[in-house]
Amino acid sequence: MSILVICPHCSSKFNVSEKFAGRKGPCPKCKGTITVPNPDDVKIHMPADAGPKDVKGRPVTKPLARKETKLSTVQLVALVGGVLTVIVVAWLLGRTIDLSAQPLMAGAALLVVSPPIVWLGYELLHNDELEPYRGRSLWIRVSICSVLHAGLWGVFALVPADFVANGWAWMGIAPPFLAAGTTASFATLDLDVENSFFHYCFYLLITMVLRWLAGFPWVWALGG
Repeated sequence: MSILVICPHCSSKFNVSEKFAGRKGPCPKCKGTITVPNPDDVKIHMPADAGPKDVKGRPVTKPLARKETKLSTVQLVALVGGVLTVIVVAWLLGRTIDLSAQPLMAGAALLVVSPPIVWLGYELLHNDELEPYRGRSLWIRVSICSVLHAGLWGVFALVPADFVANGWAWMGIAPPFLAAGTTASFATLDLDVENSFFHYCFYLLITMVLRWLAGFPWVWALGG
């Protein structure tokens, strides 16, 4: 069963699966934020004979055609090449420069590598039923999300190393950072809450590996 959605910004009409009832996402046309109504709350006030009908006399709404936005071969090759380049550069930097002693340079490097990681996570986790962000709108959102995620690493750097090395302390450290990262992904990229959580975890995993390749210790071994 599908739900008829009318964009409050541009008045476009289209159908979405009922499993997205109550969720928010971008309008396929104007990208304005819309909320999919709950079928039980929808009341249609219109004449019974208005609009087109099928052979059984039931009203018919034409779904809005959605343009497929899968990554092209060139984009995929560029993405893989970019990932490999970042890995090699991180490995080389870890053997030529002590980034742990140069926080400003380390922070600049993090800001450079964060947007591709955030973008890749978005491509993997965005809702296929809704039109994804593209072009300028996408990169503005990716840039904001990247700064927020990188900023959380900056906040983490302020946590005393001896405190981080305490295993029990992670019960108090991890939840606030995971909540903040999830909120950043949710607010900037319009992902579901669950996918926002996985998006930030994906970012953490990749940046932790890059930190290690660049010569930093694992985050749980900072006090060792």
